[in-house]
Amino acid sequence: MREVGPRDGLQMAGSIMRTEAKIRWIIDLVSAGIGEIEVGSFVSPKLVPQMADTGEIVAAARGLSGPRVSVLVPNLRSAQAAYEAGAQEIDIPVSVSEGHSRANVNKTPWEQVGEVRKIVEWSRAQTRPLHIRAGCATAFGCSIDGVIPAAQVLHVTTALLEAGVDDLVLADTVGYGHPALVTSLVRAVQNEAGPRLIGLHLHDTMGLGLANALAGLEQGIRCFDSALAGVGGCPFAPGASGNIVTEDLAACRVWVGC
Repeated sequence: MREVGPRDGLQMAGSIMRTEAKIRWIIDLVSAGIGEIEVGSFVSPKLVPQMADTGEIVAAARGLSGPRVSVLVPNLRSAQAAYEAGAQEIDIPVSVSEGHSRANVNKTPWEQVGEVRKIVEWSRAQTRPLHIRAGCATAFGCSIDGVIPAAQVLHVTTALLEAGVDDLVLADTVGYGHPALVTSLVRAVQNEAGPRLIGLHLHDTMGLGLANALAGLEQGIRCFDSALAGVGGCPFAPGASGNIVTEDLAACRVWVGC
């Protein structure tokens, strides 16, 4: 279970949570046993003011015992800032659909793959290891471009593997996925990526988030993003609702014996 509320949840908030409150939240998550937390994103504070204190949050989280501290970065400059702040993992969003990619990072998917390649090359030259995840946004559908063919997802994931990312996550950014689609797409990507496809980032727009998580679990996925109370969404994806609920995912984890 990977908590993304402090990033994905707060980026949609109408107000800005105080830094001290964010840190308290993260401390409580760690106390509850969460081992990996996406604590923020290094993005323009003009575009996402809720993330302006991410450097402070990373420093505080690194002072805790246990959690893997992750942040979202859209480009090389952000990755360098994350590294300097002490992040252990970066999550780079790469939209499969062109409409969402242009809205989210102002690049085509292939231009963003090129940015990922720059980040990988730069990070490998540093003295401290930096784990690099690529999150394939809108893999299960897009509220801008509509249905996303599986072949389109495979083109992007294959390019990301060739760029040298450590692992991949398929993201249902707008919550259009359903169990049959999750099963078929995970299988297709696993045929190319093998164990480097490690996780799913699921939203609950259609109320199928937990069912989709179970479908992924049945295909061998063992890493799931979730947010406390199901907060979240994407400011650049019309109609996207919150993430799957951490509390519910924890309960399901007990039921299925994971």
